[in-house]
Amino acid sequence: MEINKNGYCIEDIHPGTQNSEDQIVIVLANPVKVSDSLTFRLTTQRDIFIFPHNETLIHNLVQMAENEMIWYPKAQEFKEEYMRNLSKNERTLVYKHLSFFDEDFVFNSNSNELNNFMKSKAQELKRQHSTKQFLNGFWVETFKGYVESLAEGGDENFWGWLFNRPDFNGLMPYELPSVYEEEYQDFLDYCKILEEDSL
Repeated sequence: MEINKNGYCIEDIHPGTQNSEDQIVIVLANPVKVSDSLTFRLTTQRDIFIFPHNETLIHNLVQMAENEMIWYPKAQEFKEEYMRNLSKNERTLVYKHLSFFDEDFVFNSNSNELNNFMKSKAQELKRQHSTKQFLNGFWVETFKGYVESLAEGGDENFWGWLFNRPDFNGLMPYELPSVYEEEYQDFLDYCKILEEDSL
């Protein structure tokens, strides 16, 4: 079994102990399945991730869970292990963070790297822009400008499509919850890179 590359919806976050004394954080998350149309749905599977106790990590994960954001754990930062589930008397697969095994590992819980799912959406918009530079009667020359025009009212369903949050539709970017506004800015930065690469 591998970490789901399409991300997870966080179901629960709770504390635990390891070796009867070391404080840990246990994250239960549902893998996301993405369709060809770049929409997603939850699966019934539930994966378990284990981290050392870290207040910044807990804060960031709680924010993502409360805002129903997709979480993209990096596969290279985890090691598969089996732990005994006493309630079911069976072994359960968990993903244990590498910082348990490498004291020099630097945990970066604030990575701004855009996930592959969002990159694919940017690339889809880039293809649209190459054939559709008129938006609501106005000429939009740059790709980044095209995306900004969509977000600022050019497409009333833009946020529902980008974040799977139709309740955000109709909002201006500055009206989004801060975590989404930051992700949108990262998305714009990637759109600018795509534009520069095509020049």
